[in-house]
Amino acid sequence: MDRRTVVAGAGAASLGALAGCVGGSTSLAADDVVREDDEAYVRFRDGAGETVATVDVAYDRPGPARWTLDCTVSHDDATRLSSMRFDVDAPARWSGSGGPPTVSVALEEPDGGPWPPISFGGTGGGTTVAVDGLGGLGAGTLRWTLHLSTSERVDDLPIRVAASCTLERDGAFAGSYEADASLDFTVD
Repeated sequence: MDRRTVVAGAGAASLGALAGCVGGSTSLAADDVVREDDEAYVRFRDGAGETVATVDVAYDRPGPARWTLDCTVSHDDATRLSSMRFDVDAPARWSGSGGPPTVSVALEEPDGGPWPPISFGGTGGGTTVAVDGLGGLGAGTLRWTLHLSTSERVDDLPIRVAASCTLERDGAFAGSYEADASLDFTVD
């Protein structure tokens, strides 16, 4: 696969994760965000440089005013996901004089489970989907599918997905870890 690193700017991705401690948890170091055709992802590494977790956002456009986002968190076998949060926003980057169209977000019922209570709702101009206390469910890869629609047809839609995850590790690098990234891109 031809993978290319995306730089900041229109249709680009940026991240916000630095190595260090945050309230008893260690922040995982993040690689550059990679953009590949219809997805963007970032890998998080431990102190030894090993990949601990990957946050991936893939999109599809099933209709002229509809998009599907698959937000996935995968991790190595020594890691359990204890919480995850995705903040989805469509920043106002519209050229039309009438202002941006309204963007609606719906969460598809996730597979697996049983799931603990999932928080879903509006935050300012965006939508937040979050869950804590994943327990045994956090031992595997988890994915949420979000359906976006606009109040009018648009050629492309600028999207920001901010992901935040808490992971628990066993073994040599045992402990609690935080993984945070912001992926900015335009879905067409």
